[in-house]
Amino acid sequence: MSYPSYPHGYMYPNEVAVGLTWLPVIVTYMLFISIASGSAILVGLGVLLNSGILRRLTPLLLMISLATGLVFLLGPLADLRRPERAVYIFLYPHVIPSEAYPGVSLIALMAGLMWPLLVILLVALWYLVLRRNMWGSIPARVVALALTLVGLVWSTYFALLLFTTIPVLSTYNLAPLLPIESFVESVALASSIALLALVIHHRGVEASLARPLSFIVIAGGLTFIVLRFFGVFRLHVYLTGSPSMQIFMEAFSGLNILTLILSVISVLLAIHVYLRGSVISSTLLALTTLLWVLADRWLFAISLQSISKTMLALVPISLDIALWALESIAMVLIALFVYYVLYNWVIRTPTLKGEGGGGGIG
Repeated sequence: MSYPSYPHGYMYPNEVAVGLTWLPVIVTYMLFISIASGSAILVGLGVLLNSGILRRLTPLLLMISLATGLVFLLGPLADLRRPERAVYIFLYPHVIPSEAYPGVSLIALMAGLMWPLLVILLVALWYLVLRRNMWGSIPARVVALALTLVGLVWSTYFALLLFTTIPVLSTYNLAPLLPIESFVESVALASSIALLALVIHHRGVEASLARPLSFIVIAGGLTFIVLRFFGVFRLHVYLTGSPSMQIFMEAFSGLNILTLILSVISVLLAIHVYLRGSVISSTLLALTTLLWVLADRWLFAISLQSISKTMLALVPISLDIALWALESIAMVLIALFVYYVLYNWVIRTPTLKGEGGGGGIG
């Protein structure tokens, strides 16, 4: 994910004839980040808020977070030109500029932020699930707090990463809203995926579990819709009449409208699940929420790269969609395999039987 530089700054990809900062596979990485971080946050909040429903879902949420988090962590390493040297990212991370090595390695910074969550997830799996009746202890709350904080960093990290690589985001002052939108999308997506997993495991919908998960999607979806409308309003207020506004809106509007439509559909489906939960509506809710977050990630990671640095023209970009689809399918299959191993040989059942009990542990 590197690009050439001037003596005093960066040359962005749309200033040259070939190359992109982010290829489509980054969108799949971001989806996995959203699911993993959202699930981790729900686990942490379940302990910190003493929520019996979320505590019952701890095994399921931990399996989802571990499966998606592990695949994402391995993904960027596979993208390196020399994967055999990936270990040096952790041994000698380039996260502090020096005279010999100016700038910062974004992938090293990414690795430095991502791997702690995997360690905390494994600790949480052992302490909160494999050990029984530990929910009210101080160590359990410490683990839950660490899980929540690192998950929060994870869920908002992609927005900060995009600001460093796509200059148009900073220019249009979208910084205050994107991390918040990313957070609510992550929690909503994790909740909908957890609901789909419950439907698959139980071949039905348990109202006591479906209602809180669908409520989270409703709250997240409504928050996202309000924030996005406010963001578009700010753009029009501050930039109406700007010669670059039309170019920005050409690249932004189409997918943004699709994202808003999908988020509204997700909220409506979540309301139906909350009131009259069914297998069909729960499945559609998960798929629609996934498409909502996918469209939004694609909008900011891929579509806006077509805006030239002068912000006065759109530069056509060529994407290998077939390769992206194959890479994404491979990542999904690996995540499903990890989930299968955890479910069959470690946990055995996705939900605990009682309030903080250890039922269902293998």
